[in-house]
Amino acid sequence: MIKIVWLVILYFCIHSVLCQRKDIHHMMYETFKNAAMCFRTLNGTNQVGCSTSQSGSTGVVHLVNNESDVHWLLEESKAGPYMAVVPPRMFLRDVMLTLKDSPNVGGVLLAINGTSDRPAHMSPDDTCPNRFSSLRGSCNDSNPWNPQGSGFLQVDWTVPLFVVKDPLVLQQIYECFEKFNLPLDSQAERSLCSLQMTGHMYAAVDTPTCLRRNSLINNFNPLRYCDPMGDQNVISHLFSRQHYNTAPNNSVVLVSAQLDAAAMFDGLAPGAMTTVTGIVTLLTTAHLLSQLLPEYKETYTKNVVFALMNGEVQDYIGSSRVVYDMQQGKFPSADLPMRLEHLDLVIDLHQLDATRKLHCHCLQSNTAQTTVELLVRSCKSFGVNVEGSCSSEKQLPPSSLHSFLKANASIPGIIVTNHGSQYTNMFYNGLLDDGVNVGYQYANGSQIPDQSIQRSLTAVAQGLALSLAQMVDSSVTWPANLSVETTVAMVDELLHCYLEERQCQLFRNISGDSVGPLEGPLPLYVGVSHSPNLVTSMTLLA
Repeated sequence: MIKIVWLVILYFCIHSVLCQRKDIHHMMYETFKNAAMCFRTLNGTNQVGCSTSQSGSTGVVHLVNNESDVHWLLEESKAGPYMAVVPPRMFLRDVMLTLKDSPNVGGVLLAINGTSDRPAHMSPDDTCPNRFSSLRGSCNDSNPWNPQGSGFLQVDWTVPLFVVKDPLVLQQIYECFEKFNLPLDSQAERSLCSLQMTGHMYAAVDTPTCLRRNSLINNFNPLRYCDPMGDQNVISHLFSRQHYNTAPNNSVVLVSAQLDAAAMFDGLAPGAMTTVTGIVTLLTTAHLLSQLLPEYKETYTKNVVFALMNGEVQDYIGSSRVVYDMQQGKFPSADLPMRLEHLDLVIDLHQLDATRKLHCHCLQSNTAQTTVELLVRSCKSFGVNVEGSCSSEKQLPPSSLHSFLKANASIPGIIVTNHGSQYTNMFYNGLLDDGVNVGYQYANGSQIPDQSIQRSLTAVAQGLALSLAQMVDSSVTWPANLSVETTVAMVDELLHCYLEERQCQLFRNISGDSVGPLEGPLPLYVGVSHSPNLVTSMTLLA
């Protein structure tokens, strides 16, 4: 996929030949650079997402605040095509699909004007995320995991979609609409305030077609039309693999979490509850476990492997590659391979929050059930309530565990999450799944409240670390000198880095100030094969 530089241009329409003098041009046009575009992706049979023509898409600004505005735009407007400016509360499936199919609509601008403009829910993913790559029967359409999902990520939009969150830009658009486009019934008689969106995508049709077009690239035509998704998983071992060069079967506990989030708009994949809570909890658990078990002993028969899987929202790219490499005897390397039969248990962390309530989803297995009971005891001592029991039914929520079970259904596995039969995350894989969604406020060294997301994730990590330590060495207890406040402060800083600011002190320290010039959070959307996402590098160093 190739991203083309785009502009959002606000101008006053004139019905004459456009003059090339720069002073006239600047009087007519206002360029906005802080908007994000919906982009196009491909799979084996289809294209989804958005694009514009090479010259862009142009339309008259129309504010869509209610159903009456939609009706006027579709049935009564006479100066189209229009650019519908839509607030989050109107960014609904029935409204958007109606606008998409209307010849009167040339594009849609999603206008998010501050935190007060947040809707009750806005998830662009499917009601059954990763529907076609999960275990058969794992999601029931009548009672889906993500009931708020609009499925926008799976739509081939025939009009461009952009999002603007800058209140100053939105104010300019609103004022221009009120000054030039009202009253509505006389629009055909005058020049109007319009928007031009430019975001042409060269990728088209489907993956085989686009890759075939790539093969035609030469010195005379260097343009690449698309790139395969790809990145790197982040893998770490509690003890060196050298200690387990003759490791028996069922000797590895794999703890995983996803490293990526979905994005409908370029650069906006915050993934706070969807992804970041799992990343931070896994990193914190690994840190605590290294303190509980600082040295390898000959009596240890188990090792713990931590894995952050990349590309999981795209049909489990990362975990599927891990499984493939295990089957080929190449994971993590060919000299000391770990195979599927070495796995004693897989624990996947997915969607956590500040409630200190966990649900364990697992298939019937003595190992999994025993581990759930161990988690219940360990987490209870840190104020975390764990519910769940293993079942013979195959209804597991979307998770990396599916990749392992599809390869070997007998592998014991547990999905640790904050929800029961349905997601509690109303913004799953959405652009509003940010720090506000998990109630995060950066403490920056000050006192952190007891009911905060920082303390909740710390408590979960403590319970999980103690459980893992006791799987390796049953005599391990929690040391009195292990400072809780130090761990909470570390969690606070990790959340700040992933959710708010890539220029945080932690990332700058570990990267040697090579985070790049930009500010704000790092997007979690999976990279392409020749250009991994920067968040992968930062996580690897962390």
